Amino acid sequence: MQQRVTAAAVAILARRIEELKAGTAATRPQDEAAATRFGKRRPEDGRIDWSRPAKEVHDLVRAVTHPYPGAFTDLFGGRTFVWRTRLPGLAAHDTFPGQVRAEGGRLHVACGDDRYVEILSAQPEGGEEMDPARFLAERGP
Repeated sequence: MQQRVTAAAVAILARRIEELKAGTAATRPQDEAAATRFGKRRPEDGRIDWSRPAKEVHDLVRAVTHPYPGAFTDLFGGRTFVWRTRLPGLAAHDTFPGQVRAEGGRLHVACGDDRYVEILSAQPEGGEEMDPARFLAERGP
């Protein structure tokens, strides 16, 4: 997504660069009544709240993955960044939010809506990004 936005910005700038350099570009004041504001992103905004529905957790990971600072959790005995996830469609009955299910090299975490999120790429703080099989082999569930 970031690459598409950047490409669009480059195309728009290319159309107007000469006017901008010459100081002849048309200006239009912003309508403050229609403007919206969003505060600065804080590191804590990337913390995964496993009590949220699985889709919200998955969407958070997608929203803050590379090149951004990433989503993170402390489930694995220290801060772990989660770079890619998927929604496997598995029900997580008789579990609690944040409960880890690791089997066959796959890593699932239960969410608040009794659904799992599958972690596809994780990185211990200060370590390398890795697939779940390697992560489990090195860190354990």
